[in-house]
Amino acid sequence: MKTTEQSLSRLNSMLMNEEVPVEEIKNLLLLIIDLTAWQFKVIDFNLYNLQLLEQLKKSKEHALHLCEYEKAADFRDQEKYCMQYMEFIKHHQLEHSIFHFGAKTIYYCYYGNNERETEVLKMLQQITH
Repeated sequence: MKTTEQSLSRLNSMLMNEEVPVEEIKNLLLLIIDLTAWQFKVIDFNLYNLQLLEQLKKSKEHALHLCEYEKAADFRDQEKYCMQYMEFIKHHQLEHSIFHFGAKTIYYCYYGNNERETEVLKMLQQITH
């Protein structure tokens, strides 16, 4: 088995090459998971984005204004979670979907910039459910 970096590089090359069938990406990913016992997760940056972060901040402030402290705390927790994703994007300088590895987990960082990225996401959702 190739090193982690080589495997991820291969997955990302396949992701960027529209001539490579999505089925080949699936096969390589399943092989990596089978051989390593790593987990697999999707991070959806269409869901966790700056718009959501701003919405959560406003909702938290509104709840505080109404003295709904438990609701405000929930919004604060969601805001922190969303901020972690924003920091991840900034740290890794992400602009499109990629496969990333960390803590014995392969992450598909989904941006949804094109049909291919969405096609890969759908395939990944099928194999993880």
